[in-house]
Amino acid sequence: MPKLKILLFSILFLIAGITVLFFSSNNYKQVLAGDPLKVGDEVDVQIKFTSPKKIVSAEFQVKINNGQLVNLRCAEGSTFSKTYGDATSCLLGHFEGGSMTDILAVARIKATAVGDLKVIGDGVLYDLDGNDVTGASYIQVLFSVVGDNPNPVDPASCFGAPTLYQKSPYEYKVNQSMSASGSNDWVSFPINSQCRNKQVLENIFGSLDEVSNNPKVLITRPNQEFQYGFTFNRIVAIQGYNTDEIKAGEPGKPGLSEQQLNDLHQAGKDTQSIENCDYNAAQLVFDLENNVAKPNMADYKPVATGYYQFDITAKFKCDGNNPNQQSLGAGFVRVTGSDNPNPVDVVCKSLVGIARDSAGTTFELNGLPKDFVGKVTLTCEGKSKGKDINFISFEFKKGTTLISQPNGTPADSIISTECSPEEKAGGYKCVIGSATFEISGSGDYAASSKVCIVEESIKTCSPK
Repeated sequence: MPKLKILLFSILFLIAGITVLFFSSNNYKQVLAGDPLKVGDEVDVQIKFTSPKKIVSAEFQVKINNGQLVNLRCAEGSTFSKTYGDATSCLLGHFEGGSMTDILAVARIKATAVGDLKVIGDGVLYDLDGNDVTGASYIQVLFSVVGDNPNPVDPASCFGAPTLYQKSPYEYKVNQSMSASGSNDWVSFPINSQCRNKQVLENIFGSLDEVSNNPKVLITRPNQEFQYGFTFNRIVAIQGYNTDEIKAGEPGKPGLSEQQLNDLHQAGKDTQSIENCDYNAAQLVFDLENNVAKPNMADYKPVATGYYQFDITAKFKCDGNNPNQQSLGAGFVRVTGSDNPNPVDVVCKSLVGIARDSAGTTFELNGLPKDFVGKVTLTCEGKSKGKDINFISFEFKKGTTLISQPNGTPADSIISTECSPEEKAGGYKCVIGSATFEISGSGDYAASSKVCIVEESIKTCSPK
């Protein structure tokens, strides 16, 4: 719709004092801030602009995404005058320059599809000299459109892209808090307008609790079967990549970007694991005052290196290694070794041996005769901090003869036991495990044990 500038300004001088005629607005749908539209709804949208200085003339068409233009009323409620206008476009003028409070037009828009409905003017804003104004632009108006059902049929439409977090290949450090600088929130997801009420969110996540008697802040309930809404999944392998480097997060290297990790995930190239479900899954907080969703894990500290995907999940059940849930919003990060490492601490506190011969006589390990024949039971008490002990093994020799298995005989079972008050205060958990050996012949005895945390192919153990 090109117009000659000289013609434009001639017309502006002629019409400077003309009063603008306005059209009536029938069947106007008043939409409050944050309210969604339904498919088929019509709504009046004001076409406005922002500019660093006054605008003398405006020339535009209406650009729409996910909607249909029903009609256009040029210079609606404005101090601008209409020079030209038809069903889709306007040419306006203001001899002294219009301000950003002016409404250039009102467009009647019909919502045609579920999703975001975007409406904006598309054209040029001129100054008194007839030049384009640098920094001036039309203001976009955004609506959320839902189906006939007031509750969204697709829960993934509830949340926008995550914010605040540092994307891969940024190196978060193991055992260090991932909280954003100057904030208690590490990551948050915008809640789209159709999901900004308790009923809709409960249809997705199950029963929610209010926080501090504030009905505007909700949290997923911890004691229901599907209790979590946020998971933090470690990527343990990617097809075509070195597994050890993936698990280490490739420290000191450029690393995989968030987009690369997403593409590999969408192509089914990655294998993920919630290695400790209770540790790596968190409740989700819905702040309906600020319209954001965020995990209840402000001081989360990853305890293993590698690449991770974090997800909002609908009614996720924390049941072993089960990361295959519908993702309502996700991002990717990597975790590398800490500059000031605080490694997983695992210790065998004590090793005792009790021997019993065929007559039922018992001996302590350090008092066994060299020609002892019978059974010896070795017991190790271990403690760990950071992760739980899930493997205990024993090595037992008589002289140079190995009685145990070549790599150590595993404990028959691992049982939780009480830690000392000091150990509890230090964050330790304690366990015991035993194994029994039958021995004969002559020789000195030697025994050792180790306690371990085993994760896939990674084994973190105490020294023998």
